Amino acid sequence: MISRPIIRILSLIVLATLLLFQCDKKVVILTTEVDHVDPPVDEPISYDVRTDRDDIPPPPTIPWWTIQTDELTVCQQPIWAYLNKIYPIEDTANPEYQIYTLDRQSPDLGSNNHLLNTFASFFTLDFPQGYLHNSEYNCSRELDANFFEGAVGEPTCVANNYQDSVITYLYYIKMRFRYGPCPITYREGEVVGSYCDAIQTQFCSTLRVMFSMQTGELEYIDFNR
Repeated sequence: MISRPIIRILSLIVLATLLLFQCDKKVVILTTEVDHVDPPVDEPISYDVRTDRDDIPPPPTIPWWTIQTDELTVCQQPIWAYLNKIYPIEDTANPEYQIYTLDRQSPDLGSNNHLLNTFASFFTLDFPQGYLHNSEYNCSRELDANFFEGAVGEPTCVANNYQDSVITYLYYIKMRFRYGPCPITYREGEVVGSYCDAIQTQFCSTLRVMFSMQTGELEYIDFNR
């Protein structure tokens, strides 16, 4: 028959073993590794020349426009020939912005400069003079805000000017060759400007479209390369 002192000793050994096991379990839990998240890396800025960032994804595999392209009017056809080259891209660093880019960008700087010049000339000179402000057409009514939303998509930013009674749509266009990040929202860990601030688009090309607050009709358009 086992004496009471021996039973006490055996009980203490069992209890110590259980405590040791529980402590080991706690240690394992406390030392479990967590995923490490690296801070965002600043994109290089070059004020002298546009450099090749080679980070533009291809166009979506399905149409991103919702307009009926087989029913376009005389005013809508020429501008659609340029708008259909603008497509949306995902910007994981700035998910609050819907960013766009241009199709068929070349790895050659000269070719990309020519592409930008062509867009700037069309939207700033050719289309306004030939169609928008041409009394032979009624393009301002046919090219309202709904048309641009259906042809391109939701604007990156919207600005309301109640003094002039105009609504401005801004489409930020990220090019392969550029001076810096598009948009630039932070630098060296510090926030740059504020949401939709002009300084944030300094390295983007921009399509700017203005509509009447009363009628929604197109009043002005240009392209900043």
